[in-house]
Amino acid sequence: MQDFFIGRQPIFDRELGIFAYELLFRGGDGNVANFSDGDQATSEVVVSAFVDMGLERVVGESQAFINCSRAFFTTDEKLPFPQGKVVFEVLEEIEPTPEVLEGLKRLVDQGYLLALDDFVYDQQHMPLLKMAHMVKIDLPQADRDRLPRQVELLRKLGLKLIAEKVETPEEFEFCRNLGFDYFQGYFLSRPKVIQGQRLTANRLAVLRLLAEVNNPDSTVDDLARVLSEDVTLSYRLLRLVNSAFFGLPKQVDSIRQAIVFLGQKMIKNWASLLVTAGVEDKPRELAKIAMIRARMCENIAKRMEFKDPDLFFTTGLFSTLDALMDRPMEEILEQLPLSEVLRAALLRREGPAGRTLTWTLAYEEWQWGNIDPGEIDPAILEESFLEGIEWATQAVGAVR
Repeated sequence: MQDFFIGRQPIFDRELGIFAYELLFRGGDGNVANFSDGDQATSEVVVSAFVDMGLERVVGESQAFINCSRAFFTTDEKLPFPQGKVVFEVLEEIEPTPEVLEGLKRLVDQGYLLALDDFVYDQQHMPLLKMAHMVKIDLPQADRDRLPRQVELLRKLGLKLIAEKVETPEEFEFCRNLGFDYFQGYFLSRPKVIQGQRLTANRLAVLRLLAEVNNPDSTVDDLARVLSEDVTLSYRLLRLVNSAFFGLPKQVDSIRQAIVFLGQKMIKNWASLLVTAGVEDKPRELAKIAMIRARMCENIAKRMEFKDPDLFFTTGLFSTLDALMDRPMEEILEQLPLSEVLRAALLRREGPAGRTLTWTLAYEEWQWGNIDPGEIDPAILEESFLEGIEWATQAVGAVR
């Protein structure tokens, strides 16, 4: 796991209710922004807020203001951010070149909001004003004599005005009386540093691949494409399918053939197992534990004549995801497109699969008080567990 930090400073409305939060780059738990690369700082804030922590957890129902570099506005890539939730701040040093103006127009056409940061009124910035929704004025740098006229001109353009660096009650009242809509500064609230942990590149890749492999809406072609795109995974999967462990009557030469021979559910389970077994800095024994649980849950389901034994296999297999990822199970499952039945089994031990996982874990840990002998015969548990160990030992050898 890697630590990350975000500075978060509220922006208040005229009644001192929170309107939005500005998200700021922080390189550590100190409340300072030391960086030499504006593009990297923007990317760091975006990744931390949207990917690692989740925007709702950072700003709640409020909007998020993000300082953006020139490169951010000139990219042709469509941004995966919710419109109306994010306000992109155009920094004062960004020149309104044709390329920048074209990029800003593209964002506005897509429904995004723009704010001009540390704005000083002049004719050069008129093209920016025509596209912006808000203007932030740095109070210490503003000419107090000219500020009333500047506010009047900006309000005529229909722009919302934000007073920055409001340091005293007198400054707040001064800006409020001038007609500013929003206020930000140390008088109201200093930035607070939010610290979190992000997955390493390897674990993030594992999580994304698990999400793609376990998409319930994927077709045979979709699954074959996803698996084939990962050269290492497809190689290991084909080697496994063609091993003596499966004993297929003919050589399988493609992932699609493997899916046809073994079925989508089995291929998904084995692909998931191979992916999780490749997590760096985790002992191989953890993968074996997952395999034992998966097989034991599946065996119990068959002996108890529960429907869909494959679901029980997946339940046991994914029961170690929190240990593999060093994240709470709830956070991990938010990023995986799994069925509600499987989620309920893993999170709350609900349904037949959830009860089976409870029995499996209790047997594994010799916590007999968690097993109701009226629900399941202890002999079924013992047989399923021993068979699971034997199967997992053979499977580990085949995987390697």
